Amino acid sequence: MKEWEKVNRSSRTLGYVLVGLTFLILGLMLGFLLAEPLISERLQDDIDDAIQENMTAIEETIRQALASSDLQLTEGELAAAVRLALDEQREAERIAALAPLYEGWEDDPYFGPEDASVVMIEFSDFQCSYCGVFANETLPQIREVYADRVRFVYRDFPIFGERSLWAALAGQCALEQGDFWTFHDALFLRSSEYTDADFLFALAEELGYDVEEFQICVWSTRYIEEVQADYAAAQSLGLNGTPGFYINGQFISGAQSFATFSRMLDEALAEADTAAES
Repeated sequence: MKEWEKVNRSSRTLGYVLVGLTFLILGLMLGFLLAEPLISERLQDDIDDAIQENMTAIEETIRQALASSDLQLTEGELAAAVRLALDEQREAERIAALAPLYEGWEDDPYFGPEDASVVMIEFSDFQCSYCGVFANETLPQIREVYADRVRFVYRDFPIFGERSLWAALAGQCALEQGDFWTFHDALFLRSSEYTDADFLFALAEELGYDVEEFQICVWSTRYIEEVQADYAAAQSLGLNGTPGFYINGQFISGAQSFATFSRMLDEALAEADTAAES
């Protein structure tokens, strides 16, 4: 039997023994996350320390399980089983840390298949110049090449003051009228002209919206909770700037080139295809 098969078999046999210890460690990790919502380097160091401190306990648990079974593992195979347990533990911690990314995102504007195997999420601000570079130069290429395979989601992270907030609310009101992406593209293209709400209303008129309803929607701040939910999610993920992106949970900071996003999207699509075939 191949070594990886033995380790895999041993891991399954020992799974019930490890599960209690694993949930104990995950409880500690989630306690850290709830106590400090920003995922900082210090928090990650604390988590890594907790994992290392429990290495001995995991090894001892495995040894005790082996002593009462007919399985015979070498030291190398034991180490491999421990590494597998720790890898699964770290993956569970990573997934828990990403939970805010997928909380309340169902109502956010998107293009692409709803059930796409690859999801790209952007946290953006209509007042952010780098967000404008991405929106004007890179996003059209992503839309052209990947719109039939990738779900692209826009989430609000208005960090540049009052005008950012009003623009985010206006974007939600454009979504209400069924035309978010036209509004998104036009506002980023003419962001230098945006000085007050009158520009937002004039833009809505140019795009053929029901302007009266659009104004009522914006001034009533009916979507303030939606914008606040996106903002809170970004903060919980530790974001402190825009734009910030996630491709199937993998973070990318800043307005990277199309080549960079294309490479990462292709890798994510290939991984999804492999997973679907297995």
